[in-house]
Parts: sequence; C-alpha cells; structure tokens
Amino acid sequence: MGHTYFSEKNYTKGAAKYGEFALNHEKDKDIDPNQMAEALYQQGEIYYIQEYYMDAIKSWQVLVGKYPKAKRAPDALYKISDTYFKAQKYDEAISGFEMIIKKWPDLPVAEDAMFEIAQVYYNSDKEDKAIAAFKQFTEKYPNSPKAKNGIEGLQTAYFKKGEKNQDPETLLAFVDKYPNSNLAVDALYKAGEIYFQSQKFQKAIDVFNRLSSEHPNDTLATNASYYLAACYEGLQKTDDAIEAYKTFLKNFPKHELASDVMFRLATALYNAKRYTDAIFYYEKTIEKYPGTDYAKNSLFNAALCYSELNKMDEAITDYKAYAQKYKDDPKSKDIPGQIASTYLTQKRYKEAIDAYTEIAKSTTGTADDAKAEAWYRVGDIYKTMEQTDAAITAFRNLIDVKPANNQFRVSALIAMAQLYEDKQDWKNAVAIYQYIASSGAQKDYTDGATSRISDIKAAYPDAFKEKAPASNTGQK
Repeated sequence: MGHTYFSEKNYTKGAAKYGEFALNHEKDKDIDPNQMAEALYQQGEIYYIQEYYMDAIKSWQVLVGKYPKAKRAPDALYKISDTYFKAQKYDEAISGFEMIIKKWPDLPVAEDAMFEIAQVYYNSDKEDKAIAAFKQFTEKYPNSPKAKNGIEGLQTAYFKKGEKNQDPETLLAFVDKYPNSNLAVDALYKAGEIYFQSQKFQKAIDVFNRLSSEHPNDTLATNASYYLAACYEGLQKTDDAIEAYKTFLKNFPKHELASDVMFRLATALYNAKRYTDAIFYYEKTIEKYPGTDYAKNSLFNAALCYSELNKMDEAITDYKAYAQKYKDDPKSKDIPGQIASTYLTQKRYKEAIDAYTEIAKSTTGTADDAKAEAWYRVGDIYKTMEQTDAAITAFRNLIDVKPANNQFRVSALIAMAQLYEDKQDWKNAVAIYQYIASSGAQKDYTDGATSRISDIKAAYPDAFKEKAPASNTGQK
C-alpha cells in the first residue's frame, strides 16, 4: 500500500503505511530484512519530499541502525550525510560520508562520498582540506565521471584560498601548477590586483604583463593594460604612465574604462607640468563624457592648468562656468576666492577688490575665515595702491571678527596700526595696538603692541591729554 500511496503522491498516507509495515514486521523472521529496509528508506524519501528533513534523517538512521547489512543501508547513510550537508551541518555530513567509505569502500557510493567530502570542506571554507580531498579523489578515481569535476574543484579551492587570504603567491603558484585552467587568467588578474592595492607596483606590472602575454584575447587583458598605466603612476614613472594611457585609448576607445583613462591621462600630464596637453584631454573629457564626475573635475582642473600657464582670462572663465554649473559642489564655495586671487596675481586691483568685497559681503557672521581673509585682502590691496584711508576702512571691518586671535584679524590690526602711525594719528594707532595686545595672539605680537603703546604715549604725551572744558566767563 505504501508504494501505491507514494505513486499517487499521497505522501502522508504513504509514510504512515511504510512506517506501519516496518514496525509491525520488525520481529517477523519470514520477512526479508531488505523489505523492511526498503520501507524505511521510502518513508525517509517521502519525509524528504515534504521537507520534513529531521524526520527523513530519523527514518534512514533507523534503517542503518537495525539493518546495517541491507542493500539500502549505504544509500540511506549517503542520504543522511547529504541532508546534513545541505543543512550546513558540515561535521555531521563529513562523519557520515567517512563512515560510508570505511564500511563500503568498494561500492560506487563510496566514490560519491569521497567527492562529497571535498565539496563539504570547500563549502565550509576549509580550503586546505578541500584541496587535499579533491586531490585524493582524482588520484583514486581518475576514470570517474566526476574526475573532471574533481580537478575543477581542486583548482577552484586553490584559487579560493589565494583570493580569500589575499595571497598573490598562492594564486601565482596555482597558475604555474594549472596553466590551462579556466581560472588561470582570473588568478593572474586577482594576483595583480592584490599587488596593486598593496602598492607593490613593480610586482603588479610583472603579473599584468604576464596576463597580457599569455591571454591577449581575454577581456581581463584589457583591464590589465589599464592597471599597468596606474602602476607606472604609482612608481612615479609619469612618462610611462602617459604612454600607457594613450595606448589604452588608442586600442580601446569605447571601453567602459575609457572615461576614467582619459581623465587619468590628463591628470598625469598636469602632474608632469605639460599643461597645454593636459587642457586638451580635460576638454576632450568634458566633450565626450558630459554629465559625469570626470567632466566636472576636468572643468575645474582645466582652470588650474590655465592659471599655471598664466592664461588668467581663460582660467577665470572656467572657474565661473564651474561655479555656475555645479553650485552645490563644495569646490564652488572656494571659486570666488580663486577668481579674486587670479585677479590679484594679474595686478588687476580694481577687479580683485570687487571680487573680494563680494565674498566678504556675501558671508554672514563674524567667525568666518573666508570673510576675514576677504576684508584683509581688500585692505592690503588698497595699501599696495597707497590708498591709506580706503585701506583703513577695509581693515576696520575685521575688528569684530571672532576669535580675536584670527590670523587675518591680527594681520589687519598690525597693518592698520602702522597706517595710523604713518598718518601720525597717535590716538587711533594706540587704540588699534590695544586691540592687538588683548587679542590672545602669539606673544611677540601682544608684547610688541604693549611696548609700542608705551613708546607712543611717552613720545607724544600731548596727543593723550584730556582737553579742559571751555570756561563760561560771560555775565548774566
């Protein structure tokens, strides 16, 4: 009846019938033990189909325990071990598979058990044991239908060990041992990556060159040529890096890494102070890859190149374009200062004053370095132009800046005090020196200011005399 219910997929009744048969005829000497074992085996199969895995294991364990010599005993133990394997109970799985090999070494199931032991070790991240087990399997069963899988498992375990441990030497040893493996190119590439990431650039170059030589048509060979250029940069062999990047773009113009390579090429040229060539590739990046971070950074870097070439108008144009297009980018906040600095470098003082004044007025609060620097620059430019009153007016904007020892505030106060002295305005000079003395700036500044106050008061006492109130001598 159990078979009938099983074939009809009436699994609940089928399992019950198999169980009844095994229980009711347990002591019946007229029943072949193999029939009893078969009933328990099929009961386990039904439980397994229903995903009652522990019940399945119990049925098979009863079979193995009561009928160890039955034909189904090896299969039942294999099922137990395999179920443990799938449940990731690796120790129990290994124990069962090893028992099969020990009890029934000459049966086909022993071959399967030995292969599964290697698989269990691999899945449980025990690569050394997996390597040994796969090797044992392939040597013992060289003609097995699973021999090819055993070799692939051995290679994969070897590869996994090197990758997991970030060990390029293990990966290279794997390639030397299995040069024709499907994983050989992956192993070479991974070894090169590990060397690159650990900044062992020359070793990375050697590996990537080997990959390109031994597997020139593999897609990873393309990526290897990219890494080669980056390695040359890491070794500060800028000229070699530039040529490698150019070769990549020539050979793989539509590759997914082309945008990155073009930007890196431009930056390598910038670092080599070949600013005109750098501008060419930065502008080409903007043209070919609009909307990318490479295009954004290229626009900013092109402005830097123009500044280095003293082409200030072009630099300012690019800076303004960047600030307008990427308003929310943190670098845009610094661009007004760079533009103002560029005007100052060109001695275009009026434009520099306007630019710095705009920065100062657009910055709120009294504790902002950008605002403090901007007013200081305005005052310093006016001082350079010998417009003393305008310089003092600009410098006075820093009196309330916080903290009191802000470097630009202190520098402005020192400059302002000197300007007042030049004008022989001793009272205002002393007032500014008093700000310096109480600023908390470095000691030589505060001590110098205190000393200067004493010197001025001693030299010009009349400037500090209180004027007597006018007397009223009129008669009523």
